[in-house]
Amino acid sequence: MNSTATTDPANGSYPSATFPRINYAHLVQWQSSVAAFIFTALAALITVCITRNLVQKAKSKHSKMIYVYLLFWCIFRVTAFSLRAYILTDENGENYKTYQWTSIIASLGFMPLAEVLAFCALKSLALMYGFSNQKLHRLDLVIKLCFLVFGGLVTAFVVDYTMNKPFGSEPKTYAGLMVCREIGFNGLLLITLTALAVSFGNTRQSIVSRTQIPPHLVSAFTRMNGMVCVQAVLMVVKLVYTTYRNWNPSQGRSEVLWYAIGMAPEFVFLLWYVRHDTLLSVFDEVEAAVDETGKAASEDLKLEEANVLSEGSDEFLINRGGQSLKRPDS
Repeated sequence: MNSTATTDPANGSYPSATFPRINYAHLVQWQSSVAAFIFTALAALITVCITRNLVQKAKSKHSKMIYVYLLFWCIFRVTAFSLRAYILTDENGENYKTYQWTSIIASLGFMPLAEVLAFCALKSLALMYGFSNQKLHRLDLVIKLCFLVFGGLVTAFVVDYTMNKPFGSEPKTYAGLMVCREIGFNGLLLITLTALAVSFGNTRQSIVSRTQIPPHLVSAFTRMNGMVCVQAVLMVVKLVYTTYRNWNPSQGRSEVLWYAIGMAPEFVFLLWYVRHDTLLSVFDEVEAAVDETGKAASEDLKLEEANVLSEGSDEFLINRGGQSLKRPDS
């Protein structure tokens, strides 16, 4: 788009220079406002389903925590696609500040899903082998710390590069930013791969060995871990594609490719959480059954201890009585 000043040569004024107006969205190959509106609507619909499940369906602390993480994803994606739709409407792509914030929010929206995968894998492991609350808390704290460090580094890279570096500049020319990006992004990829490995191990072990999972729930528990494996594979596909784009910024920038490989895996990932009965209800049932079994075992142990004490007391009284009968008269 060009902007030219109005002039009147008869009065001694001449045409001024033409200044180009840059549409930043089009420069980075953002094209379809229709696609952005569709994905905004899909993200909003998923948000409604996740909120309903959190408020009405979730029973265990674990499932509620997962839905909270997923709500962060919903907020990021609804905001990012709304801004993308806005920036592709009319000439709004010429607003550089709007482009910057759209790019930042879109780049960071995937991170809650890595945390969801790690949390599901850890909780499954804890339920299978009966981890104590203290041990589970420590492992969860380690995961959160890793996520905070790696996610923080990715955020630092995205914000600094987008806000403070010239538009279109090559990230490889900034050594400090590259260190932040590679450590943070590869750390999140490592979390995802670890969750995949643990979930795959959980799937096998729940079948071939005796665990703390009640027998009537083993099949559902195994199927649930299989679903988490598929989710992890989807995230690996997305992260590998993003890694390729990071190292080859001039390639793989087709908007169709970005929606197909960069965004579609996230939305497929969320399909397992739209209905509570599909995935997280298994956690609720297994956790409730394990807790009930633990309470029953605890009550049985208390009853056994009481019986032992009672038998010991009776034997003591009998022995005392026998000694009294055998005592010679004075």
